[in-house]
Amino acid sequence: MWQLIRGYVIIHISGRKPERLLERMRESGIALRGVRQTGPYEVEASIPARAFRRLHGIARKTRCRVHIVRRRGLPFEARRLFRRPALWITALLVLGLMIFSSTRVLCVRVDGTDRVPEALVLRALRENGVYVGAAKPEKDLRSIAAGVRGYDERIAWAEVELHGVIATVTIVEKERDIVLADDDAPFDVCAVKDGVITSIEAYDGTALVSVGDAVQAGDVLISGTVELPEKEEPLVVHAHGRVTAYVYYFGEAVADTVRTELADTGNSVPYRRLSVCGVTVFESAVTYETCEIRGVRTRTLTDCMLPLLLCTGTACEQAETETAVSQDEQKQAAAVEAEQLALLRVPKDAAIVEKTSRIIEEDGLVRGIVGIMTEESIGLEKEIAD
Repeated sequence: MWQLIRGYVIIHISGRKPERLLERMRESGIALRGVRQTGPYEVEASIPARAFRRLHGIARKTRCRVHIVRRRGLPFEARRLFRRPALWITALLVLGLMIFSSTRVLCVRVDGTDRVPEALVLRALRENGVYVGAAKPEKDLRSIAAGVRGYDERIAWAEVELHGVIATVTIVEKERDIVLADDDAPFDVCAVKDGVITSIEAYDGTALVSVGDAVQAGDVLISGTVELPEKEEPLVVHAHGRVTAYVYYFGEAVADTVRTELADTGNSVPYRRLSVCGVTVFESAVTYETCEIRGVRTRTLTDCMLPLLLCTGTACEQAETETAVSQDEQKQAAAVEAEQLALLRVPKDAAIVEKTSRIIEEDGLVRGIVGIMTEESIGLEKEIAD
């Protein structure tokens, strides 16, 4: 190991008596290793690199010729590296990148979410200074966890941990508030939306509507008041049943008459970006407020494990311009936007039965109206007031 650190050379000795030179080298204190005979008057051996200069005088006295076969060790490897500046510059950049990365949060993990969206937790962390690429938080992690806990009422407890460059937030959600209806209490089944009845099944209570009837939100569909022939006073029960109906949802939108687009101004500047393992270490400054990078070409500057990539291109300046929208495009845009607005009102569990659309042109504007008919359950149990 010490020999590798200080460096050594493998020499080739040729002459009538190479063993005499070896004996003189030992007498001079030159350490010999790996001595082997390669021919009748030829010998190879390894000696410390610094001792090679002392061989010239000894070799002349013994009438032997000496030359270096190979060089080994840290000094020679370091010299070879410094002859390749791209390699050691890359190594320095990687080292600096590793040091810089160790001060940042490179990964954020969220555990324990069910009802609370993960994006909401990440937003809460960002507002408290924890996100990918941010510096490691200086304030107490408990205060960050408290900020996450107070961001949404569904979060009962939160804990934030930092392991190296990975931030982990563990969420415990509040239990759902489950309200159980009292089966002995009097209830009606009422409509929660306007619609046309398609089916009705009364398990308990009296059905007040039939298939084909139009109902409005709040109408009683299945009554919990049951009239019995043998009793003068009606019997009040907890009504149960399933009622489905056709429900209509509408969306309306007006198309824009002009469209804002980005167009080239004719100005451009060269663009350069240097990156290591996908991380940008240098990027040329572009003063344009809006631009598009074109003609991007990427090439590798080094062939080591962590390649240095250079991207070149042209940054073309762009500015917003208004162009008139044709009437056909307005009709298409109005229909699409109106349909999206109508679909946003449709519940996820509703089955779409029919869709109609209409385009109206008035006062120079194009208006789209889309109607969607669904079949869904509209019955909801409601307690009968005393």
